[in-house]
Amino acid sequence: MTTTTRKTRKTLRHATLTAMTNGKRCLWLTQDGATTGYVLTAIPSQIGGQGYRLGKASQDGCSEEYDCLIDMKDGFHQCECRGFLRWNHCKHCESLVALSKAGKL
Repeated sequence: MTTTTRKTRKTLRHATLTAMTNGKRCLWLTQDGATTGYVLTAIPSQIGGQGYRLGKASQDGCSEEYDCLIDMKDGFHQCECRGFLRWNHCKHCESLVALSKAGKL
């Protein structure tokens, strides 16, 4: 019996935070060359950490919204997106954590 192993490819991601003219912030996530913009709004958290609402930008406004919880003290992060629900991590949380560690949030 032969065993075949699959090589997994590391996803390349880049996150940039910019200020918009209306006073809101925009989170730009680039993954494998495709860039998506999210309107970033801080929301209160009753269980600790910092909550953020990410509104996926489109020509019609925000087409999808995800609420993320980032708790840097306890290392607990959570998001409402399908990626997090399936894999227990996602690009939204990972980007927010990286920006928080860099002191940009």
